[in-house]
Amino acid sequence: MVHIAKFDRDTVVRSAMALFWQRGFGGTSTRDLQQALKMHPGSIYAAFGNKAGLYREALDAYADGMGGELLALVEDKGSFVAGFKAFVRRVLFASQTACVESCMLVKTRMELDGKNDELYEHAGLHLQRMERLFIRLLDDDRQRGVLIASTPVAELARYLQIQLMGLRSYKACGGDKAAIEAVIERLFAGYET
Repeated sequence: MVHIAKFDRDTVVRSAMALFWQRGFGGTSTRDLQQALKMHPGSIYAAFGNKAGLYREALDAYADGMGGELLALVEDKGSFVAGFKAFVRRVLFASQTACVESCMLVKTRMELDGKNDELYEHAGLHLQRMERLFIRLLDDDRQRGVLIASTPVAELARYLQIQLMGLRSYKACGGDKAAIEAVIERLFAGYET
């Protein structure tokens, strides 16, 4: 008889994601996972292979969630320019939890550099995918005339990713909200029509 898992995988992965995002890969013990997920170690290993397998799925859930949130805001606001500004505000100001102050992908890269090549590279691939999404959406705005025709979309996509990472760090260090808002408003300066 085949054993059927008695848990919702998506719920488990999202719970693990929150824990990993807050504590990091190394700072999250198997016991922490057992308690947070209400699962026995054998069940965790049977479902995900090991802690790294669960972490990988948590990274996927994080990246998919962020990308989905951005796409929904772009659709709602009618352009990448307006949607991205709303996305940055939501990321920076929607929650008061400490883990929100840093991108889980960036945090993973910083923590695991030289320690777990597979997870380090996996987080990097998600960052590259996000940059490619920015490029595609910026190009859509350029084609629709929201951005000037000569906008260097690849360069602007990288700039936006850097700004988002920097703004999160600035906010985490107690940065002034008015200063953050001013930066958000100038993100597309010189490129908007």
